[in-house]
Amino acid sequence: MNTDTTNGLNEEGNPAQAGSPRVSTQERALWKRVTSKVAMAAGIGLIAVGCATSNFDFDAQSEESEVSRVVRLSKALEEKEESGEADSLHEASMAPLLHTHLKVFERSNEKGIPDGFVEAETDAYLPLFGVVDLKVDRYDNDLNKYESHRYDSYLWGLFQNHKEQIATPVGLRQKETRRFLWFISWRSSPKYVGGAS
Repeated sequence: MNTDTTNGLNEEGNPAQAGSPRVSTQERALWKRVTSKVAMAAGIGLIAVGCATSNFDFDAQSEESEVSRVVRLSKALEEKEESGEADSLHEASMAPLLHTHLKVFERSNEKGIPDGFVEAETDAYLPLFGVVDLKVDRYDNDLNKYESHRYDSYLWGLFQNHKEQIATPVGLRQKETRRFLWFISWRSSPKYVGGAS
């Protein structure tokens, strides 16, 4: 038996075992397994806690009609741009293993897209976006909605659904595309509803 009690530690440097016989290989292996599981649980807990950031309270606008809500969003965006604070309104929250939420309202700046505004909101659930809901609405400079998309994806894209509405001179054109197993898809025939809105 080799013990060292002069500095209060045994050969392995374990204060709990100072002055006692050498720790067996089995006990050391058990100690490593327990500490690795505790460390893994702590890491998962920290990841699941997540974070949040926001420069605008979208919930305060949710009770209003869509027209007045979009008008208020565009005015708030202009104020942020003029003050140099930001070039978009956004809110984001993330608990990666549970839920991710992002909402953005900004000016359209994509090539081939008319000037105006775009509003997008996404919610993702389960690890690595197992279930995703995405909404995208486009508005012209007069704040009239001319395009709307709703995407739903389940089981990492195994099942997908895309509903599209586009304003045309003869009415609102609606079309739906469904996808199964990533490559099998079918589309509904476009239908027109009412006048353009």
